[in-house]
Amino acid sequence: MAVKLSSLTLSRRIPNWVCLNARLSSISCAINLQSTQESEHSQSSSAEFDAKIQFLKNRLHPDSLVSVLERTPDLNSSVKLFKWASLQKTFNHTADTYHMMILKLGMAGNVEEMEGFCHEMVREKCLGFDKSLLALIDSFVGNHRLSEALRVLYVMNSSSFKPSIGIINALMSALMEEKRDFKDVLFVYKEMVKAGICPNIDTLNYLLEALFESGRVDTAIDQYRRMDKKGCNPNIRTFEILISGLAARNRVEQSIVILQEMFEWGCELDSRFYTRIIPMFCGLQNLEIGSRLFKLMRASNIAPDSVTYGAMIRCLCEHLQMDDAFKLFKEMTDTSLLPDHQVYVDIINGLCKLNKITEARNLLAERNLMDTCLHNAILASYCNSGNCTMAKDMFHDMLGRNIVDASSWNILIRFLCENLVINKASEYTCRMVISSFVPDSATYSALILGNCKMGKVADALHLFGHIRSNIGFWILSLMLSLLNVFVREETFKMLIKCFAICLIKVVLFNRPPSIC
Repeated sequence: MAVKLSSLTLSRRIPNWVCLNARLSSISCAINLQSTQESEHSQSSSAEFDAKIQFLKNRLHPDSLVSVLERTPDLNSSVKLFKWASLQKTFNHTADTYHMMILKLGMAGNVEEMEGFCHEMVREKCLGFDKSLLALIDSFVGNHRLSEALRVLYVMNSSSFKPSIGIINALMSALMEEKRDFKDVLFVYKEMVKAGICPNIDTLNYLLEALFESGRVDTAIDQYRRMDKKGCNPNIRTFEILISGLAARNRVEQSIVILQEMFEWGCELDSRFYTRIIPMFCGLQNLEIGSRLFKLMRASNIAPDSVTYGAMIRCLCEHLQMDDAFKLFKEMTDTSLLPDHQVYVDIINGLCKLNKITEARNLLAERNLMDTCLHNAILASYCNSGNCTMAKDMFHDMLGRNIVDASSWNILIRFLCENLVINKASEYTCRMVISSFVPDSATYSALILGNCKMGKVADALHLFGHIRSNIGFWILSLMLSLLNVFVREETFKMLIKCFAICLIKVVLFNRPPSIC
């Protein structure tokens, strides 16, 4: 609800004790200073304007007017100069003078007045107005003034002059590059149709791209199917737009159909296509399509870049085809391409899944990799395989090289707890604290679970009470994990009950539990 404020009223009577001079002196000084500055600026601008008028009176010519307009930074003064020249009997504006005035207005964002001058230039039938309009569109596109360029296109189309398909494509390309609304792209396309200009394949590709960007996928497919009716055949860029657009929207089967059609058309694939499409299919875990395209890429003597190599290696690792992954890794490094961190993560994880832990560790040593994340993956693999000796050896090696983090400690502590080596786990927890790492939810959940498995209810509850001040959603996750363990072990039914009571106390009342 709008609140209506009563207007403030001032008493007309001014108390005798108020010193008017003291009260108004600072305000009046500020007003006087501002007025003086504005007056000086106005006088200066007026003097400049008069000087330019005087200059033009003596030598009024289109070239001299263009030169003066170009050197006049003030837009209002430029418009006044232009209109003054229009009133001179011996002077006629040319396409060049209109061009300069329209350009200045457009660059200032004064679209309405700019369009008015465009119409005026066409109406006056200035010689070369068509070239001037083309040059204006080119200038506006080059300066990212696309709204102004669209207005000029509209004026051009309203005249007898038709823009070229090159101008249409340049505008559509700029609109797509700056991610303008679909309606702007559609406007250009409709202006093209209105002018009776036939699109070429580049025009239709921009339209397809705009349709996909705006979510009009089915319309895009329909446009692709009707290309032949517009006298166009799809090219490699068409298929790149279609395949990537469909795959990105989880319409993989359709993208594969289009891919097959591309092969049937016999399009010559280029590096841009490969570097965009191969990572996309690899990301969708479609190793078959990714490998097929990768082989075609190498057969075409197109060198894969690091992104394409990385995508293929990741896909191979996720399918546990580690021999092929290593071949690509070696091929990549032999071509002086540097693998990024993710490539090493993928290879190490793949080797660890196959329990090839020694190979993974050798890779770290060969490459002199000190990354904690990679070492943690190997440490976790030792733990998952139950190799306590190697797990401890790996951890102490990491500790000696100062590349452990909280996750490293938690991996080892959980492993010890799961194997009921609680005393050792507690010892490592103490060392963790001494090493300036703060135990977190993962640490406590491992210790609580380990104590529960050993039947040390009091110790488990004590730990649970210890973390009462840091309650989070992870506690619920911990309780679910505990329940899953206890459900399978009937001897722990009373323990479940104790933990349920504990949870109620901690979560609802936020107070430390106690055993009755």
